[in-house]
Amino acid sequence: MPAVDSFLKSVLRSGLLDSEQLQSAVRAAPPDSRSAPESLADHLVKAGKLSRYQALKLLQGQCWGWYWGLSNSVASRQGGMARFTWRATAEI
Repeated sequence: MPAVDSFLKSVLRSGLLDSEQLQSAVRAAPPDSRSAPESLADHLVKAGKLSRYQALKLLQGQCWGWYWGLSNSVASRQGGMARFTWRATAEI
């Protein structure tokens, strides 16, 4: 499961979910969706933990942080337009 591990590390590095939130979401995932990163990403989207866009970027290995409004919750979007700020982080 190296691909799944890599995806989970990207989620943590992004700051979108902390370790506790991610562990809880993975435990709630159906067992058959835990074996492929795409299936796990789909579960996180359906559970409201990630947006489809965030999941796609994380699957591509892009793990810079996204912060929506004052929280990092997908649900913090208001109306038809999302309030957000981008925070890029670099690892040296």
